[in-house]
Amino acid sequence: MRPPAAQCIGLAAYEFTLAADGQTLVGRDTRNDIPMSMSLSADGKCFVGHWTGGDADDVGTLWNFAQWQVGSIG
Repeated sequence: MRPPAAQCIGLAAYEFTLAADGQTLVGRDTRNDIPMSMSLSADGKCFVGHWTGGDADDVGTLWNFAQWQVGSIG
């Protein structure tokens, strides 16, 4: 597998919140101020998203994420 071309790599920082349905990450690229959302794939193994901002047209995948559990402590 070839590494991506240099023009396909850029600096970014992300901030996401998991929606109450557990199926959607909603947030933004905090470095470039681009709103983003990612949906859980059908097999539940990754979140995927597509967004645009300025000249950017990006597709992203987030996998190997921590599993979250909601519940009370104690």
